[in-house]
Amino acid sequence: MSSILPSGRAITRKAAFDTWDASITKVSDIVAEFECHSDVLHPLCTPEHTLDGDLSQKLSPSHPGMSLEEAYRHLDEKMVELEKIEQRMMRARRELLGLRNSSLHLVPANKLLPEILSYIFLLGVEQAEYDLDMAESDSESEEGEPALDPIPFNLLVSQVCRRWRTIAINTATLELFWASTLL
Repeated sequence: MSSILPSGRAITRKAAFDTWDASITKVSDIVAEFECHSDVLHPLCTPEHTLDGDLSQKLSPSHPGMSLEEAYRHLDEKMVELEKIEQRMMRARRELLGLRNSSLHLVPANKLLPEILSYIFLLGVEQAEYDLDMAESDSESEEGEPALDPIPFNLLVSQVCRRWRTIAINTATLELFWASTLL
């Protein structure tokens, strides 16, 4: 499988992931460098610190003799830039999560029509009722500890995923079973 880049060049999924992996490594390295520079900058921008001579050169070689007020103004400008970068990173993260969540369509059960899943759920309810009846008859004939109450089938299937929950709730017979379970 390949895709066409804006440059018109074709790229495979593997090559795209390799490039993406390399860019994440670069971002990580740049963030580490940014953190290091921030750590150096922090003590130089405190009110207790006087900015004269060599120290002002360390703070900003392109702005020798920068006053503390100028430094704060410069920081404010850069914070706006940083916030824009963070927003872009969050947008990219949301897009990647959306892509990742789309992989749920690869699960065979998620390819089934809602009507088929609903029918399977109905069969499961019938089987669960039969199993419950059998367990009750077994516990009446045997003495000893009482059997634990099983988790209702409809509750189990409704906890698998959002799609299954919606289908389970919308299945007419299961709706009746929901009412009996909640009583």
